[in-house]
Amino acid sequence: MTDVFALGAKWGGLDKYTNYGDTCSKGGWPPQYQAEFYELGSPLDPAQWVLGLTDFVGDSRIKRRVWRNEDGSIIDAGTFYDAQYESDCSVDSTTAGLRCVPKPPSFVMHKSGSCDDPVVVPGGMVCSTSRNCLTPKIAVDSGGNLFEVGEPLGEYELYRFMSSYQPCGLDYSCKTFVFALGKQLSPTDFAEVVTNP
Repeated sequence: MTDVFALGAKWGGLDKYTNYGDTCSKGGWPPQYQAEFYELGSPLDPAQWVLGLTDFVGDSRIKRRVWRNEDGSIIDAGTFYDAQYESDCSVDSTTAGLRCVPKPPSFVMHKSGSCDDPVVVPGGMVCSTSRNCLTPKIAVDSGGNLFEVGEPLGEYELYRFMSSYQPCGLDYSCKTFVFALGKQLSPTDFAEVVTNP
């Protein structure tokens, strides 16, 4: 069984390090993620956990994410899900009106040091050489732009734009199974949200 811990005090102003394999390096989070860090709190008692299965409610493209408990009760997870793109989405105002904009876990990096050959890292599975059972439908780049996902490409080391003085650099020296980057999506591709007057 995996141990689960409560959140401790929030870190502030400290350098963050990431451990991949035998290497510990400063930073390491993909640029599109804004991460908050907390100290490890006390262990949680498994007897206090709520056992639930994620499910989706609704007959349209946009569905509500819920938790179904063993006793049949339902807890609203407070998020929406776009069934076409198989991704959580949030209601935002766009140039095409009110839309449920997908929030995919898959993101865009590059497969060479030129940083002109974008690829999709499925589900944020960096350093995974397994294709998994998942084939992502959409991905997000560091600018927040959304793209369709193309065919599987194979295993590559990953590069990204690092900074103005080091434009493109090796981010992960491990091999990662990636997909081709498809066409960029526009707000008209996202599910329209209709509100009752």
